[in-house]
Amino acid sequence: MGEEYAAEADRMEPEVLDALEELAGELVADLAGVGCEVARACGAQRLEGGHMALHAERKWGIQVPAQGLGMGANVGADGLAVDVAHTDRDAMAVAQQAQRERIQQAQAAAQATRDAAAQAAGRAPQ
Repeated sequence: MGEEYAAEADRMEPEVLDALEELAGELVADLAGVGCEVARACGAQRLEGGHMALHAERKWGIQVPAQGLGMGANVGADGLAVDVAHTDRDAMAVAQQAQRERIQQAQAAAQATRDAAAQAAGRAPQ
């Protein structure tokens, strides 16, 4: 397959080849960036294909089976196959919940700071 690609690349105009290489670079950077965010939200220590699958389908229109991503079969705790897009939706829901919790914690800390400042100034807390 590598020889076929090299032969095709030799027949392409340099501008076309440059454009394709640039697009491929953008694709990889985009998928890796979003995949890393999803992996972090899942608490994963490494980036896996499933972390990128949903984004690849939605933004780039690329559907790759889990085996094609080097993940092997996705099997849940009950032994049934797990849909990669479903697990990514779950990961995004977890990430959104974690973000809501961080916002609530920041709001609570800000309120505690305001209350402490009000008490120090001799006013009633709000």
